[in-house]
Amino acid sequence: MERHFLCPVIHSLTINHMKQTILIALLVLHFSNPSQAQQQPNFKQITTTLEQAYERDQSIRERFAKTPMNTPEYKIVRDSLRYIDSTNQAIVFPILEQYNWLKSNVTSKNASAAFYYVIQHAELPAQIKYARYMDEAYKAKEISHLDYARFVDRLLFRQGKFQRYGLQQASDPLGNVYCYPMKNIEEVNKQRASLGFGKVEDDVTAGSIVMAPGVEQLTHPNVFIGHVSNDSNFKEPAENVEILLNGTVIGKTNAKGFVYIALERPYNEEVTLTIQRGAKSQNFVLKGEKDFFEYWGVFKP
Repeated sequence: MERHFLCPVIHSLTINHMKQTILIALLVLHFSNPSQAQQQPNFKQITTTLEQAYERDQSIRERFAKTPMNTPEYKIVRDSLRYIDSTNQAIVFPILEQYNWLKSNVTSKNASAAFYYVIQHAELPAQIKYARYMDEAYKAKEISHLDYARFVDRLLFRQGKFQRYGLQQASDPLGNVYCYPMKNIEEVNKQRASLGFGKVEDDVTAGSIVMAPGVEQLTHPNVFIGHVSNDSNFKEPAENVEILLNGTVIGKTNAKGFVYIALERPYNEEVTLTIQRGAKSQNFVLKGEKDFFEYWGVFKP
């Protein structure tokens, strides 16, 4: 049964990858050719190219969202998603650099949206590089308040910084749902209100862990997010694993192997936490100009 299910998927993805590789080579050659840059842009062709990138981005993410974690097909779809993101970046970024953000009145709504989603789903260095295009597109009303706020928060949390709007949530294979850290929920809600959003508390997924307890009372807050499992596949949560600072327990994992802790740490100080269960322990260092740190650990019984 499993073999019969997986083989057509792999075969289909392989053929698609080959086609996309050829497409990348042709399109990158076209948009990086100086002689092409001197010619009048073919906006019809560019629009079609961008719309195809948008469709690839959205269709693979729809499929990914419907694929359960810890299943054989999950890795296949995840790898395909990464490949498609790479494909789209190789095609869309040269267009962005050559023509800037082409507005929807020149191309189409989906073509303009392709710029947004390809940047939004890129790795951090590319997001930092192209962030100014996002700012300009937002000012030009090419992207909505919500999409812009999502990008801002995504850029912040990927650099280990507190969210501004509280729009980035996550889940782990152990069954935990949580918001990436915020420093002050009252201030976050003010920022949200300025863009017409409701409060964080009313917007999060039911059962989500919203804030690290006590973070708003700290002068130099840092947040530690821990995911601890009994197995390397993160299928079995490790409960009551202790988090120690200078020999004092400051938190324990819950029944789902999750812990969310706020502690005082100026940027110029280095703090070592000890993650411990019985005789087994691991050290985790907090250092540098980050507001939060995320830990994934395995403590086999």
